[in-house]
Amino acid sequence: FVLNENFDISIKECNPHASSWTYEEVKQRLGTKITSFGKDALELEIIFKFRGDNIALKNNQNNFFEECETDIVNLTPGELWFNEQYLTGWFISHETVPSAEYYGYEQTALFLAPYPFYIQNLICNFYPDGMGGGDAKEGLDYEYDYEYDYSGDESGDENWFVNHFADNEFEMIIYGPCENPKILIGGYPYEVYDSLEKNEYIIINSRNNTVIKYRSNGTTVNIYDLRAKEESIFKKIPSGNVSVNWSGAFGFTIKLFLERGEPIWN
Repeated sequence: FVLNENFDISIKECNPHASSWTYEEVKQRLGTKITSFGKDALELEIIFKFRGDNIALKNNQNNFFEECETDIVNLTPGELWFNEQYLTGWFISHETVPSAEYYGYEQTALFLAPYPFYIQNLICNFYPDGMGGGDAKEGLDYEYDYEYDYSGDESGDENWFVNHFADNEFEMIIYGPCENPKILIGGYPYEVYDSLEKNEYIIINSRNNTVIKYRSNGTTVNIYDLRAKEESIFKKIPSGNVSVNWSGAFGFTIKLFLERGEPIWN
């Protein structure tokens, strides 16, 4: 649901900058030993302001409710955005009262995020030989000499700086034509034993543990069993300076899902 640009709908109150971890512990003679950390589902309360004439008030209330109910009926999570980051989930409750401050209504809505992380998408395209410059090809040219080359001058040998503090779930799209595409990220192999024709592509999703092939005729096929099995193709991609190496014969796109327990302060 997108807020109306004429401010018929706006946010009055919302505090996304609150987070906590749960933990498992083993009682000891002195204190406890923490064995693991976890997170409960996030419930975020938002107070919306609905303003405007009678027609706008009625339409906006109905539209907002129906958008929320549609997601629930279809069991399809929506995205709640905070600048460049978003939560996925559902508005599970609404309570609306007339405003005492203006002509209109205030609605207190509760957003449920089963996966309690704010996500920012970071996308980088890697191009085959002969395709010219790309996102990663901008490189990093330092004024001083270092043992490691950050320039990223040629396809098949790139460097990517990921400004985050943890390893990242990802979606990788590999474009045909190619045969048995293999990509080394930080020296770790991501490989599929299959061939792609022109206008075909493979999507690897680490969060869903899926490997799907999209054929040029519009059909799809699950090629999970054609992934390399010796080393997991779903291993998270690290942050920092990341080397990306491949044959240069094909192109691909990597979308990282940078996760935080609360959104970045802006």
